[in-house]
Amino acid sequence: MSAEFRNSSGYPALCFEHVNHHGERRTVVVARVTLKFDHDGAVSPCDPQPPLNFKEVPFEQVGRGPAECALHRESDLAPEKPLVDVVVQGTAYAPSERGARRFQVRLEIEEPIQGRAFGAASAAAFQAAGNWSLDVYGSSEWRWRHPLGRFWRGLVCAVTLGLLRPSPWRRSWTVPVAAVPLRYSCARGGRLELRDGERSFVFCNEENPSGTGWLPSIAAIRAQTGLSWFGAWRQRGRLASQNPVVSAAQIWPAGAARPHRPDGDGDVGGWGAIAKPWLPRRRHAGTYDDAWQDGRRPLLPHDFDPRYWNGAHPDLQLSALSPDARLRLVGLLPPTVRADRTFQIDLPGLRFAACIHEAGKPEQSRELRLDTVLLDAEAREVALLYRINLPLAGGVVALRRSDLQLAASHAFHHAPDAHLPSKERIA
Repeated sequence: MSAEFRNSSGYPALCFEHVNHHGERRTVVVARVTLKFDHDGAVSPCDPQPPLNFKEVPFEQVGRGPAECALHRESDLAPEKPLVDVVVQGTAYAPSERGARRFQVRLEIEEPIQGRAFGAASAAAFQAAGNWSLDVYGSSEWRWRHPLGRFWRGLVCAVTLGLLRPSPWRRSWTVPVAAVPLRYSCARGGRLELRDGERSFVFCNEENPSGTGWLPSIAAIRAQTGLSWFGAWRQRGRLASQNPVVSAAQIWPAGAARPHRPDGDGDVGGWGAIAKPWLPRRRHAGTYDDAWQDGRRPLLPHDFDPRYWNGAHPDLQLSALSPDARLRLVGLLPPTVRADRTFQIDLPGLRFAACIHEAGKPEQSRELRLDTVLLDAEAREVALLYRINLPLAGGVVALRRSDLQLAASHAFHHAPDAHLPSKERIA
């Protein structure tokens, strides 16, 4: 028997059943709050509130399948999230309208000091919890060198017994840019197809199939094709000849050295959501082999890790985040709007509780946990997801706002009912 759900919170919410990887029936409650903000960071609820998102929405990319496109929106229906996802979307702006060859964007999170008055807006009431930066570069290209240049570089490699390995690629000059979308399509990665007679191989960067500025290494070609080192070296040459010009990645983790060749090592930079089929997220999905097929299906594998449900970049998966936290972003506003390109948002401290009524048991109240923050700087919106996973198969679950019982000194809480969507105001 499913639990009966009553939502008096004034915000979109859903109650659904889930069977976890231990085979236990669980009841999940998830609530969504969508806020709008201006370039000064003033926050207010959207009216009407957008509903929960029930599906994966990718950014469209020509020639890419859904699994190879970066996520624009992830489904809100995760049954649990062990960590807190912080996802940031928007555009990185250079300090000047004329553009720059290289600049940084930064995200800072501050947590309220324990024991402070609820809703206090004093700068002294916060302490730094972490900061993350990305290096953003102007546009450039990897170009496959002339055959004579590649010959001399190969000769140097042979004479030095591989101690010196001059790159057969050269990178063009970096052209200044005024803005770069913060998408994985601008970060290191990609997908390439190699046509060799009647055979065809598809090589994909499994950490970021939507990206650019990447070619598979000889080791990766050998692993996929089973060729000898020399055969893989020849295929690498064919692949480069078929793709003689490759756009270089523009978004990198702060401080990361850009590789000297597109088939070198490099990290994926970004603050967007990681799609479920991508690495490293896919490693948490467990093992779906014959043993699972014969003796476990349709349950999740024994080695399934709940971190699979966390979709933020691994750097932005936090152990906890307060509903009163402060987010400061540098570089996500154009200099024509604010000279310092900086804005900050104080989360409004909304809290939700699930009141559980089961026959023959005393009433319980469990607070939902804030586990997702999705900030869209271009749309000037931030969505907050609260969730709880209960060992409950029946009864009544009533969702309500619990922050209304706290001292409301912040302007957001002076008249809470007036800020709720007009059709869902609390009586």
